[in-house]
Order: sequence, then C-alpha cells, then structure tokens
Amino acid sequence: MALQSSGQISLEDIANELGDTLSNVSLGSMSDDAGFGEPDAVSDFYGYSAVTAISFSSSTGASTSNNACQNSINQTYYHDNSSGGTTSYVEVNDYVYSDISLTTKLSSGYYKISGASYDWVQVNSSGKVFATGICL
Repeated sequence: MALQSSGQISLEDIANELGDTLSNVSLGSMSDDAGFGEPDAVSDFYGYSAVTAISFSSSTGASTSNNACQNSINQTYYHDNSSGGTTSYVEVNDYVYSDISLTTKLSSGYYKISGASYDWVQVNSSGKVFATGICL
C-alpha cells in the first residue's frame, strides 16, 4: 500500500514499502530503487507506492448485487493485486482504488465488472474485495 502523503516518513517505512531489508538502508539507494533522481529527499516518497496499479472496467458502486448488475460499466478503477493472483482481474483480497496512484480506496458496495469469470465484486469499508458473484 502507498506511503502517506503528509507527515513523518521514516527510512524504515520506505524500506518496508520497497520490500528492502532493514540492514544498511540508505536514502540514496532507496531513491535509486524507486527511480527518483538526485538530490535524494524523503519527501520524494510522499504518496509513493511500490505496487503497480492494475486498471479494470467497472460500474459505479451500488447497494446490492442486483442493483450493480443493472448498472453500465463506464468507470476505470485500479487494484493492487494484494491477492497475489496472476491475472489482471480484480480478485478477493485485492484493494481497489479510484485513482492510479492507489491513494483513494473505493467505497463499500457492489461493483459490476467485466472480463472476469464473475460479474460483480463486493468491497468492504476498508476498500478490500471480499466477495464475487454472478448476475442472474
């Protein structure tokens, strides 16, 4: 998940986001790993995510799966592949976002999606997909 966009960020926070070990971390090497140019600054990491955003097509949120199934697929949202899956489709345990920088999680509800073996996903209040289903 992305680092915060304001406040204090430690070298440990940055290392954790990058998946680096905590022995001998340096701002310079972590900035290089993230693709930042010199001069190196902790502030470069505000809002940074080492996770690649994966886009998917969806409807707007709905209060029930039946309502979601009636909606048009006219939105582009993003997921972070937290499920560890190998496809570009949204899966259970993925976090879903409205922005490519993965900072604004989707609201809880049901979202109709396209391209997967199911028709909708249910998102909880933390922005995490916890159920999928078929439109009947």
